[in-house]
Amino acid sequence: MIMARWHLIGHAHIDAEWLWTFKETLEVCRETFNSVLNLMREYPMFTFCQSSACYYEIMEKLYPEIFGEIKRRIEEGRWEVVGGSWVEFDANMPSGESLARQFLYGQRYFKERFGSYVEVGWLPDSFGFAWTLPQIMAKSGIKYFLTQKLSWNDMVYYPFNVFFWESPDGTRILSHQTLGSYSEEIRDENIGRFNRQASMLKYLHGIEDLLILYGVGDHGGGPRKSDLETLSKWVESSNLPAKVCSTRAIDYFRTLEQYSGKANIPVVSDELYLQYHRGVYTTQSRFKQINRRSEVLIDEVERFSLIASIVGGEYPEDELREFWKKIMLHQFHDTISGSGIREIYGDCERDFKELLEFSSKALDKALKTIASKVDTQLEGQPLLIFNPLSWGRRDVVEVELADVEKPFEVLDPAGVSIPLQLVDDGRKMLIIAEAPSLGYTVYRLKPVDAWRNYQTDVRVFRLDGKIILENSKVKLSISSKTGVIEELYDKELGLNLIGGGGVRIQVFEDYPYPGRRTLFYDFDAAIFDAWEVYIYTQPGGVKYVDLREAEEVKVLERGPVRA
Repeated sequence: MIMARWHLIGHAHIDAEWLWTFKETLEVCRETFNSVLNLMREYPMFTFCQSSACYYEIMEKLYPEIFGEIKRRIEEGRWEVVGGSWVEFDANMPSGESLARQFLYGQRYFKERFGSYVEVGWLPDSFGFAWTLPQIMAKSGIKYFLTQKLSWNDMVYYPFNVFFWESPDGTRILSHQTLGSYSEEIRDENIGRFNRQASMLKYLHGIEDLLILYGVGDHGGGPRKSDLETLSKWVESSNLPAKVCSTRAIDYFRTLEQYSGKANIPVVSDELYLQYHRGVYTTQSRFKQINRRSEVLIDEVERFSLIASIVGGEYPEDELREFWKKIMLHQFHDTISGSGIREIYGDCERDFKELLEFSSKALDKALKTIASKVDTQLEGQPLLIFNPLSWGRRDVVEVELADVEKPFEVLDPAGVSIPLQLVDDGRKMLIIAEAPSLGYTVYRLKPVDAWRNYQTDVRVFRLDGKIILENSKVKLSISSKTGVIEELYDKELGLNLIGGGGVRIQVFEDYPYPGRRTLFYDFDAAIFDAWEVYIYTQPGGVKYVDLREAEEVKVLERGPVRA
């Protein structure tokens, strides 16, 4: 009979920002890593893993002696670097570029400091995972992926613990949803618990090798001395239901690879959806908005600064690197989710304010550098429309009209006058412009004797108590009394795309209320008010109010460009 094997790894889950600020996390890292290093001197069989390049950089800058000893333990093979990312990030809300940057900056740091790329992706506590993540990880040198969070489901148990996770492009990553938590305690009283985990793993997948992560987590701490005393005893014991050893994450995944073709290892071609913490997509919405704006702006700065550098401008490499680090830090899974304390978001707003100020100036500088190389020696005042996207774009453009002689007309590159619309009491105008990917188009503002009237397919009128907005493609009907969108009619399909009730605002009661619990750990959602939505657990059922009595419904713009 094959004896089961328990593979044990010391671990310290450290939340970069949660119920404490990042400033406190600096000391948490110092204390935790000191403790781990002290235990390594006393227990030669002790192995430990730690993610997040951000934490290693802290040690290198603030505590070089600790960093030096960590580096020696990494070379020795007892301290394992996992994750490959800057922090343990949220894997749903950041942009795809931000997800890629997590690994770009993380893997670059680990390669430069420790000589190799990390191969084990490590997000034990993030709240679900985008379907594209295997592709991003694989292109970043990651071969394996670990989490434990899917055990927090509240509707159905996640059915797999070992599986190949497949992205839409077909990229596959061998993945492991641990049977236990990321902070187990090694003591004799838990032998039965670990044996049940091992039995479940064998039942589901036919795999005899169980991974156990142990050590105090969240606010750091790591393995206890008592963990290692018990582990030392277990390694030598013949009275346990399994053979026990200390290991590394990479070695455990290599063990799992040996089961390929022998054990039941399914392919999961989908996102890894967590059925808990649904409220994280709305909590601290202001911060989420600032985060997205910052992601967009810094990407535009990079693109146009690079183009500007080709024609003699500067590329702000150092500033971009440091601001990306701030973005990545605040995309830590407890920060961007909105589950942190108030002080965290004060820090975030300060950092993002600095980033936005830098981005605005750097983008303006880059665009002016590029514009200075463009031939604009034509009649009228030149207007350059830039497109930061990777594909050509035709869209409404809003232009400020400071120091512009009026009246005027707008000419496209072929010299054809195009419709324009004055807004904001004439201080701005709207036009529909086209520009190639990562390029620009030159329009011209030509003075005229009088404003022209433009006829387009945009129409606004009232009919039977409704406000109608339409063009050649669609017709939108809005109740003049309630503001409810009653119809969105697609003229090409001949179909109303909105149901009979229309599109209206509903306000739901959403007070924390007990009753919805995780299946595995038996946590009640009522204690997670920043993470959760309680709409469906209100006493007496779902309660909401339809907002059907608008104070005012009026037309703000009538075209010819936008209505």
